[in-house]
Amino acid sequence: MSGSTSNHQGSRRQDELTALKVRKLGQQEELAKEFNFILTRQGGLNDQARQTCKNLEYAIAIATRPGQIEYYRPSEEAARIVANGELTVLTNKIARLQRDIDQVEQDIQQADVVASSTAAAAQAQPSARPPCSSLAEWFAAYGEPAPSASSGLMTNFEESPKIYGGTNHHRAFKTQATVMKKGRITR
Repeated sequence: MSGSTSNHQGSRRQDELTALKVRKLGQQEELAKEFNFILTRQGGLNDQARQTCKNLEYAIAIATRPGQIEYYRPSEEAARIVANGELTVLTNKIARLQRDIDQVEQDIQQADVVASSTAAAAQAQPSARPPCSSLAEWFAAYGEPAPSASSGLMTNFEESPKIYGGTNHHRAFKTQATVMKKGRITR
């Protein structure tokens, strides 16, 4: 009974997380559409940039001729958008929503793992293992490990005797390295 209740709660949690993810994706989509609209609409920033480039190319082409050329000036709205950093603000909002979406996705995956482990635990027969909160209780419940027979190999760690020589400007110093020496045990 409790396994099905926890499984139902896990399913409800997954549904809530999925609904949250869908809501965040919708918010992100709206911000992306707004961003795209600012760039691609008639007279948007893409058009402004294209007009500026065309005007500069024209100015370069006629630079050797006498006279003046009037440079293209972006609209007041485009200048305001750039000055206020509206695209940067939208980019930051989209990135923040993406971080939220990634976090929700991780939560969904964790909920899946918990749900699958709960289902697997519910199917398995419960064991009569006592809960152990210390190493002494563990040894009392399951016994102490027996010392293993030696395989005839031994590892020894020794400080390295190497001394790096000094110069007229620097003092000599002993290395801090430790050398691992492998060997065999002889009886």
